[in-house]
Amino acid sequence: MSEVMMPISADALHYRTLLFELSKPVIIPADKFNEIWPYVDTVYRTLRGEVLQCNGTLRVQKYECRLRKSIKSSTAKVATEDKILKRRHSSIRDKHLCHVQIKVSKPVDGTAVTIERLDSHIHTHDIEESFRIKKPSILQGYLKSEAIKNYSAAQIYHAVRGAGTHEGSERLGELDIVNLKRGMKSSDLRTLPHGQRFQDDVLQVCSLLTERGWLFEELQIVDSKKEERWGLVFAHPTRLLVLQSRGWFTQFDATHKLNRWDHNMFSFLVRNEHNVWIPTAHLVVERENGEIIAEGLRHIKQWCSGMSKF
Repeated sequence: MSEVMMPISADALHYRTLLFELSKPVIIPADKFNEIWPYVDTVYRTLRGEVLQCNGTLRVQKYECRLRKSIKSSTAKVATEDKILKRRHSSIRDKHLCHVQIKVSKPVDGTAVTIERLDSHIHTHDIEESFRIKKPSILQGYLKSEAIKNYSAAQIYHAVRGAGTHEGSERLGELDIVNLKRGMKSSDLRTLPHGQRFQDDVLQVCSLLTERGWLFEELQIVDSKKEERWGLVFAHPTRLLVLQSRGWFTQFDATHKLNRWDHNMFSFLVRNEHNVWIPTAHLVVERENGEIIAEGLRHIKQWCSGMSKF
């Protein structure tokens, strides 16, 4: 396997430092933000969903430092008389170790992105401490690309460690790669007869939606039957303005066997003031399932800042 796995642009480290420290607001082109964000994205976790502001012309997403840990950790299930639960050895991270919160503002027209802190707090740790908790997605992506080729964890580890400097790899161990391979979802491994991976199609679609200014979110849930469900919800901000003005969906319809994966696509329609049906959002799913549809509707509602009524 090749040891030249991760090409890093000359200014990646510079922008990574800027987006970590954020001593002042950073304004960069959208394409540069999309290039640099994977180097620093796991330092932060999202706070609620993305919202539209300024009459639908600005997409705003708030984040908090992962060490702030505002979400309560899950607890072990209680064993019943007829079932013994085996709990893996795990520890719960302390919360409130860092209080940094930031905001990322993206104009719908795809111009410059603004990243800024929400308050005066600064990080109480270095960036490597963040990467110890969760590796950046740029590194995860390259590890997954090699894991899919059935290389062993040891082979991947030595290739990454022997190829020079990799973002977030300073504390990388073989156990990290073992855990990553174990946690890879089935959707990452699905292939077509001619060898093209399902995830490649998803990335291509997401790239096209980004280029054309659409809002989108890839959905992966485990339903009440313990089955994995996948979906992709997307909408254009101008169509969402119609939904906001009307206040609720009137109907939705499904298109079956939409693509080569035999997916179904649900289109959510609103009747405008001229009695014309306007498709305001769409949801592509593997199979019809109420729980994944409800998850898609929840994201549409977040995009509309809670103004819609369902």
